[in-house]
Amino acid sequence: MKKIIIGWIFLILSLNAFTKIDFEKDYFDFLKDVKEVSFKIKSTEINQLIQQKLLLDTPRDIFAQINWTNGKVKVEIKNIEGISENSIKRIQEVFESKVKLVIQEEFQQWIEGFELQKIQKPNVFHYEDESGLLDRSDITIVEKKKAITITEKIPTGQIETEYIYTSPPWARGEKVLTRVVRKKSEENQIDQTDNDFIYEKFQNNRWMLSKVSSKSNQQLNTKSDKPINRKIAESFSFYDYEIVLKE
Repeated sequence: MKKIIIGWIFLILSLNAFTKIDFEKDYFDFLKDVKEVSFKIKSTEINQLIQQKLLLDTPRDIFAQINWTNGKVKVEIKNIEGISENSIKRIQEVFESKVKLVIQEEFQQWIEGFELQKIQKPNVFHYEDESGLLDRSDITIVEKKKAITITEKIPTGQIETEYIYTSPPWARGEKVLTRVVRKKSEENQIDQTDNDFIYEKFQNNRWMLSKVSSKSNQQLNTKSDKPINRKIAESFSFYDYEIVLKE
């Protein structure tokens, strides 16, 4: 009996230790030794869409100015004079979602509030929301050699996100994110977005994200024989990096 109790204690301690799994190990850290970084983001397609939807008299060169200092991010949209607050908010949300590609969030943030339930294999981790208060019931993380797949169960279906990595020469053996595929499956609709990343050398000979190309496909299944498909392609440029290193 004593051995059984000790065994259970060891198992619980082991599970608690794995809730802090370092999914970022061996991944290239673009902000290593960086104190501050500022850059701009612009999208030709977004500018064209704004021009068409808002019927602006003259074309606008709308872009986002990003400033990151000691973990805090500030996003400011430029050339938005005369545009409604509601439209500005929606534009800001679009650019804020792209900021996370430069200032990459840790995978640990995905599982905040969740409890590790089981390790199905050495590289498969299953988490559940025991409180029932979160918008996702459970999460499964599968770690592969050059990819991480995260599957989230939501009330209306599931979301699967795959992060794909390569090891370019300048990363010196570390992994660099080069593609993200996100697929959201609900009752009668499937949304998939493919994002491809390009990096360039900027200030202080540092490699940073320079372009993201996104292709989205929305498929709506109807009672008719053929589903309704809607495709969107857009690209975002990241430029004018100013980097201040830690002393």
